[in-house]
Amino acid sequence: MITKKELSLRICDLENNLEYVLQHLDDLERKVKKLRPKKEKKNETTK
Repeated sequence: MITKKELSLRICDLENNLEYVLQHLDDLERKVKKLRPKKEKKNETTK
C-alpha cells in the first residue's frame, strides 16, 4: 500500500515532468512557426 506522502511525491514528480514537456512543446511550436510561414486554411465543412 502506498502512503499519502509517497503518493504526494509521485504526483509532484508527474506535475514537474508535465511542465517540462509542455515547455518543450511550446519551444517546438515556436520553431515550427518560424520554419513555416503562417498559412491559414479554413477547412469548414459544417453548414
